[in-house]
Amino acid sequence: MTECKLGVPATDYNDYGCYCGLGGSGTPVDGIDECCMHHDNCYDKIDKSMTCPSLYTLPYLYSCSNHQPLCTENQDICKTALCQCDKTLVECWAKYDIPEDK
Repeated sequence: MTECKLGVPATDYNDYGCYCGLGGSGTPVDGIDECCMHHDNCYDKIDKSMTCPSLYTLPYLYSCSNHQPLCTENQDICKTALCQCDKTLVECWAKYDIPEDK
């Protein structure tokens, strides 16, 4: 999804700031890190409010049209929610330059 919107893999954001990557705590260092914090909170909300299998390995479907990721309709509620979290993250990242330093 990140490649669709930004042209780079999501791994370019791994270990950036306090929240990009697994886990997270403290105050976000900038807007990109704040996007990651909101993404973590989005996943936490799904984990607490739905009975979903492992969030980090649950595959969902999406398409890409004109650099816009679109979550595929008619997926189960868990997949739809995860796709929306990831889409929101990528749209947030798009407001900022792609990080060069972590």
